[in-house]
Amino acid sequence: MEIEEISAKARACVRVEEPDDLDLDCRGGVIPCRAVHGTPELDSLHEPKIGVPESIRASISKRNESNGQ
Repeated sequence: MEIEEISAKARACVRVEEPDDLDLDCRGGVIPCRAVHGTPELDSLHEPKIGVPESIRASISKRNESNGQ
């Protein structure tokens, strides 16, 4: 099957379909997306003098936990 056209809505609230859309022959619903912070990587151009500060590690951990990761 070739996809000829697609549309999407991005919102951070409860999903609500337009009344006119309910009779359309297409899929409705949501695809949840979550941002996850990865492991910090060193800059390859600089010699590492210190490790990753605990404040950065804690921030990454806190954000990932709040996003369900």
